[in-house]
Amino acid sequence: MQTRRPFVRAILLAPLAWAGFGHTGAAQNAFPTVDIYVAELTGPGCPCAPVNVTHRPGYDNQPRFLPDGRTLLFTADDESGTNIYRLKLATGERTRITSTPEPEFSPTLMPDGRQISVVRIEPDQRQHLWSFPLPRGDRGLPVMNDSFHRVLEAPEPVGYHVWLDARTLALFVLGEPNALYVADVKTGKYDRIAGPIGRSLHRIPRKPLASFVDLADEKDTRIRSFDPATRQVADLARPLRSGDIDYAWTPDGRIVMAQEGALLAWNPATGGPWLPFADFTRAGLKNITRLAFSPDGKRVALVAAD
Repeated sequence: MQTRRPFVRAILLAPLAWAGFGHTGAAQNAFPTVDIYVAELTGPGCPCAPVNVTHRPGYDNQPRFLPDGRTLLFTADDESGTNIYRLKLATGERTRITSTPEPEFSPTLMPDGRQISVVRIEPDQRQHLWSFPLPRGDRGLPVMNDSFHRVLEAPEPVGYHVWLDARTLALFVLGEPNALYVADVKTGKYDRIAGPIGRSLHRIPRKPLASFVDLADEKDTRIRSFDPATRQVADLARPLRSGDIDYAWTPDGRIVMAQEGALLAWNPATGGPWLPFADFTRAGLKNITRLAFSPDGKRVALVAAD
């Protein structure tokens, strides 16, 4: 494993971006060189100072906070392919938690809080959703293949996913077009809901609903909600710019999108325009893509070029 730069101070505080991702040398070389930054959110429009927490050559992406708000899961490429890592923000300690021949992406804590679900590219190039136990403590070897279990047989190829409850998944399924599916892991049944859609899928805070970017009209894209109980789709907002696909929800229920090095937020409770949320331009960040908020809303993880 590559040597990674340790933190010089404590922090207070997929890729699946394209249509497909076969595990070949050419595909790996095509991964963008991006890093994950973490910033404290000190107030509206805060002049927050983001810290590069994965500062190294290569691909570090798809950050997810664990419930403690002080630990990140993320995807990184290394000498064995793409694996899942865990990062302690206070110390900068990084641990590889998977070690398999198959590439893994999109680490997501499952509703039971004890397992991680990931998208895997299998030897036959199919992409299914798998799970493995979240390693406890700091000791022990990385998770190997015998600890993995298939979550769903179909649909596939899965690109991204989000858990709406212990048995219901919203899925981004690659195809022509890329589409939103809802699946029941107990019965194995699934339905196609909409398409084409963007890659960002989220559970709406405090509601049993999913949100997604509907790209059906290229000139009038929309962020929409989906109710798995009724199969109803409803408008939420227009993105900052037509075609923008990356966004995240704050724990208090606002949608946040990036515009170059700045973040703007839209509040479904009040409507109105997108408002300034945080600006990282002076810190040199630009072309921010993925976002993730800690469960308490005090930190944000950002993906951008080094």
